[in-house]
Amino acid sequence: MTPTTTAATGTYLPSLTGLRAVAALGIFCFHAALLGCADRSPPGPLVAMGPPCVSFFFVLSGYLLARSARPASNRGRSSGAAA
Repeated sequence: MTPTTTAATGTYLPSLTGLRAVAALGIFCFHAALLGCADRSPPGPLVAMGPPCVSFFFVLSGYLLARSARPASNRGRSSGAAA
């Protein structure tokens, strides 16, 4: 699958958007498990996956925001010193 070009970000990576959606679904399941078990013990696997999904979602979001904020002249170049 090739990335789609957009005017705002240069390239759109649908795979990263899909990963963010999976992380958001994990966060939703975490909250649903906590709300659904107010009167009984929480299900372990659903509660355990909440914090890692939040971290993963924020890391991907930060990467995508930083990528879109870069000037067009710096895209495709490394951050190291020019030789």
